[in-house]
Amino acid sequence: MKSNKTARPRWLVTGILLTIVLQTGVLAVEYLSSVAPLWFGQPVMLPTEPYDPRSLFRGNYVRLNYSISRVPTDIADGKFKDGQKVYLTLNMDGQQPMPVKLSATKPGEGTFIGGRIRFVSSEYYRLDYGIEAFFLPKEKALAAERELTSDKVSAQVYLSSDGKAALNALYCNGEPCDLSEESGD
Repeated sequence: MKSNKTARPRWLVTGILLTIVLQTGVLAVEYLSSVAPLWFGQPVMLPTEPYDPRSLFRGNYVRLNYSISRVPTDIADGKFKDGQKVYLTLNMDGQQPMPVKLSATKPGEGTFIGGRIRFVSSEYYRLDYGIEAFFLPKEKALAAERELTSDKVSAQVYLSSDGKAALNALYCNGEPCDLSEESGD
């Protein structure tokens, strides 16, 4: 009987330790997959479009809208539905990235970004890339809001080899944005 009482606590301790290790592993994989493009990706400057970034419920962030978020249907290699995973190939030859082809399959080469279809019309697709919200402390979020409505703002985004995007910084008129409280007022 004595061995049966000692076996139960060992099993319990082993189960608890295994649970902790598995949960920590899942969190580590999620974190590493979100920062991997910043470490290994290619930097791309994406122009933003004005958008009202206020929200009482989501906290202090800036909502970003990109010129590549609205893609004409004539560059799509098929018809897509809301929520579908797609890849947008970008031409990097000019001042800003230009959409070349929208596809359901990952391109074998070139610069591309992965996203999801959020809206479908006969003329264009609306895409989300997971880089539409940039979280900042309250004062900096308010300063960024002023910058977005008054300057030419671009987002420095890193793209990994599988099309995953990570937002790194905001640039105003080609320079890192001054997001101090005093800027703009």
